[in-house]
Amino acid sequence: QFNAVDAAKLAGVKHIYYTSLAFPGETSNVSVTLVQRAHLLTEAYIKESGLTYTILREGIYADSWPLYLGYFDAENYNGEELYIPGDGKIAWTSRDDLAIANAAILNSSIEEYKNKNVLLTSEESFTLEET
Repeated sequence: QFNAVDAAKLAGVKHIYYTSLAFPGETSNVSVTLVQRAHLLTEAYIKESGLTYTILREGIYADSWPLYLGYFDAENYNGEELYIPGDGKIAWTSRDDLAIANAAILNSSIEEYKNKNVLLTSEESFTLEET
């Protein structure tokens, strides 16, 4: 990811839009997940690059819920009881909604979101059981 930032700067790019994950919320720079830590390192590198930026922290895709049940196969579900060892709330977010939000931000003035983290998630959170 750092090479892409370096190449953009070398090519004269002035502003970077970076899609990240919403695990730590809008402003936190701490996460226990490895994938988010990689994103946080990239976010920090972008912020230190001297380029202006907009970081789009996207929520968990609504259609990814089977991953949280061990790659649950809903089409072949036989009705057996499912065991969920932990079931915290998640702001499931539609990919279509994320596409619309990203397009709106990309279509707006750079100044509106310049050097900001933007949290793109559903307003409501649900557990897997509720999903």
